[in-house]
Amino acid sequence: MEVLPAISSQQSSFDALISQAIDRNISVESLERLLAMRRELKTEHAKEEFHLAMSNFQADCPTIKKTKSVVGKDSVVRYKFAPIESIVYQVKPILKAYGLSYSIQTTTHGELVTATCIVNHTLGHSEQSSFTVPTGQGTQLMSAPQVVAAALTFAKRYAFCNAFGILTGDEDNDANREEQLKSTQAQVNKI
Repeated sequence: MEVLPAISSQQSSFDALISQAIDRNISVESLERLLAMRRELKTEHAKEEFHLAMSNFQADCPTIKKTKSVVGKDSVVRYKFAPIESIVYQVKPILKAYGLSYSIQTTTHGELVTATCIVNHTLGHSEQSSFTVPTGQGTQLMSAPQVVAAALTFAKRYAFCNAFGILTGDEDNDANREEQLKSTQAQVNKI
């Protein structure tokens, strides 16, 4: 993992230029223009560093395994997913290494809930990703607040993954299945 870059020499040069301008008693208007240019440079630099950090994060981020199973009434696994706490646990050290952090804000609008993941970089640039879902019906065992909480958890997971470009997937066991098929075929051929 790469460490965060130091402040650019261009930024330091610009700060020195402003300092010299103050020492030479330039006009307030000229100083305001210099400060506006400085703000624009810092904003541009922060955005570039954000995108570099995000690119490095995505290069180092593993595909998150779907570890939680949802079983139907017939005891058959219907689908698997990666819980949000598992995703966050696996990526937290990588986020820190690249100066990325996040916050999640949620809202409810009637039968819809929205989670917005705001991704921040240490140099100040941030971007956000929102995900909206209906609250749904839940199960017979769920209270109304639990139905909303389940929808919010779902929305948070997708907003978080979308914001960082995180992929989830099942275990890669295609090779195991191929070996099993070959073994079964060899046994059939012996008969």
